Amino acid sequence: MRKDILSSIAVVALLLAGCGKGDSGNKSNGGNNVNNNGATYDEAAERASFPPKTAYQAFLGNTHSHSLYSTDANTPATNGLPSDHYALAKANGFDFYAVTDHVSVNDPGRTPYAIQLYGQMALDATTPTFVGILGMEYTNNEENKVADGWGHINVFDSNGWFFIFDDWDHWNNWTNLGITNPPPHTIRELYDWMCQSDNAACVASFNHPSKTQFNSFAVYNTGALDHITMFEIYTASTSYYAYYKTALAKGWKLAPITAMDNHTLAPITTTQYRTGVMAESLTFDNIMDAMRHRRAYASMYKALHILCYGNNEPMGSVLDNPPVLYIDVDINDGQTDDPGHNITKIEVIGSAATDNVIATKTFDAPSHSASCSFRIANIDQKYYFLKIYSQGMGTAPCAYTAPIWSGK
Repeated sequence: MRKDILSSIAVVALLLAGCGKGDSGNKSNGGNNVNNNGATYDEAAERASFPPKTAYQAFLGNTHSHSLYSTDANTPATNGLPSDHYALAKANGFDFYAVTDHVSVNDPGRTPYAIQLYGQMALDATTPTFVGILGMEYTNNEENKVADGWGHINVFDSNGWFFIFDDWDHWNNWTNLGITNPPPHTIRELYDWMCQSDNAACVASFNHPSKTQFNSFAVYNTGALDHITMFEIYTASTSYYAYYKTALAKGWKLAPITAMDNHTLAPITTTQYRTGVMAESLTFDNIMDAMRHRRAYASMYKALHILCYGNNEPMGSVLDNPPVLYIDVDINDGQTDDPGHNITKIEVIGSAATDNVIATKTFDAPSHSASCSFRIANIDQKYYFLKIYSQGMGTAPCAYTAPIWSGK
């Protein structure tokens, strides 16, 4: 793996592990290292206090799709059952794939029998090399009608389902239908539902979010911060990254992901972008655990494997205000026949509202594999995450890791 030129920015001290001849930045001095500002430090001593690093693997898949059981995807000529989605995803190299049909009573998949049927389809599709996931998309399109906000949220691994009507007028007519215990309709009620004790395991994502959705990311129930852990920064090739830091600034701790949101089968065979997760092995429980703990990243490439740690804790972790932060990253892209996937640069991004580049590592001889470490001695940001660049995408990142929160 290449370890070439290290460039440091401002007052941040950087260590490039295993620097070869010609590398610049930190220098060895009798067992200690010397920052660019002349200060010495002992890397081994600093790392000695870190916990053991858990060995994770990177897996890539899709978190958002619609089968024939969604009204807006109910075209048999171009779509299929959940089982068709899983089979095609498995054949095209996905490690995991989620079907997330709308939870509106007007959608055809809302009968108890249908839910049980396609839940079984996910189980039947799961093998040692593929995980089928059943999710649901909370779909509230009532812009300017509901004070608590509007938007779409995918929910996974919940205890039961909730159902909503497509519009507020239907919602107001529950009593006419003889229903005395209506399910959650508003986003506030959804957050409360996720925080019930029997939903302790559920995990969710903000879908194709704009700045004004979800009442500008208001936090109605702080318990929901532990359940909504992901944010679609790309959905069906549209970027929502501009709103990502808006949500983070409100207190949400969110891993960036990419989602296909496909309403037909065809994108399964053609789409490159994936959500990546760091998991101990490829099982449903481990994929959910990775999502729940924000060990997820957004990738524009279908075989881009990323492992990222901060002080030996995986991406998505919240640290306890450490005196120094080491960010270690290993990257490997499996599409070695495409030189456009060669990794050219890695940036460390801080928590300022406008992206502030804390540090940069540039590779003189880009390849499909890259590995480096950043040492941040002046921890003045609430979180840090990585943007990764490739030859083929130029100035646009090919991946975004989950933040590592400093505890500030």
